[in-house]
Amino acid sequence: MDVYQKVLVKITELTGGKDNVNVDMVELLKQEGFYPSINDIIEKMSSEGWITEPRPQTVRITHWGVMAARKIESKKPDSANILEKQATRFQNEVKELMILADEFDGKATPDNFERIEKKLSEISATAKKIKEHI
Repeated sequence: MDVYQKVLVKITELTGGKDNVNVDMVELLKQEGFYPSINDIIEKMSSEGWITEPRPQTVRITHWGVMAARKIESKKPDSANILEKQATRFQNEVKELMILADEFDGKATPDNFERIEKKLSEISATAKKIKEHI
């Protein structure tokens, strides 16, 4: 799945497939890590007929976009879905670990260290799940 397809699927999830819901592309693409390519992504998705742009950098999905997203989702194998979810989970857990490490740096307590150990255990478990599907 390419970047455009990932963003399309995410827009479909956010809107529930409804063509009257606005999506702030700045916020979405920052979350997904594609913000530097915002203009290219909007232009490509518009040219495909997947979205309309009622206001600058605010989009709505079209009927064609919903249909394309369903087609993309139906082609994804189950292990790819699992892998994608686990990869996202792994990334979020690592971000949480960094926050916990910053807190520990500011106030080194046994409780803070215990939370770090628990998070490391969760990260390890997620890594094992990812390894099963690669």
